[in-house]
Amino acid sequence: MKHPVKVFLKFLLRGITWGCTYFVFFCLFAYYLQGKDFLLTILEQFPKHALGSMLVGIGYGSVSVVYVWERPSLVVKAGIHFFVGTGIFFVVAFRLAWIPMQTGGDLALEFLISCVTFALMWCVFYLFNRKEARAINERLKELENIEVKC
Repeated sequence: MKHPVKVFLKFLLRGITWGCTYFVFFCLFAYYLQGKDFLLTILEQFPKHALGSMLVGIGYGSVSVVYVWERPSLVVKAGIHFFVGTGIFFVVAFRLAWIPMQTGGDLALEFLISCVTFALMWCVFYLFNRKEARAINERLKELENIEVKC
C-alpha cells in the first residue's frame, strides 16, 4: 500500500479542488438566477466564502480516504463520510451564514438538501468507480488469456 500520508494528501487536495469547483459553479448558478447582486454580497467577504468552500471540500474530500480501508463495511464507510463531511459543512455554513434561518424549517430543509446532494454525488462516484473496476477486470482477463495462449 502507498504511504498513508501521501494517500491522505491526495484526498485532501482533491477535496480542496472539489470545494473550489463547487463554489464557482454555485456562484455561476446563483448569478444566473439572482443577478449580480448575489455576487456582490459574495465579493464583500470573498476570502471567507472561498476558504469556507475549501474547508467543506476538505471535510468531504479528505474523509473519503475511508474507502481505501479494507474494513469497515461500505455502509459504515459511507456513514462516516456523510456525517463528518456534513458536520463540517454545517459548522462552516452557520459561521458564514450560508443557511437562512428565518423559520424553524430552514435547518431541516438544509439537512434534507445535504442528504440528497450527498446521496446523488455518492451514487455518481460509486457508479463511475464500479464501471472503471469492471473495465480494468475485463482488461486483466484479456491479458491473462493472452498469457495462457503463449
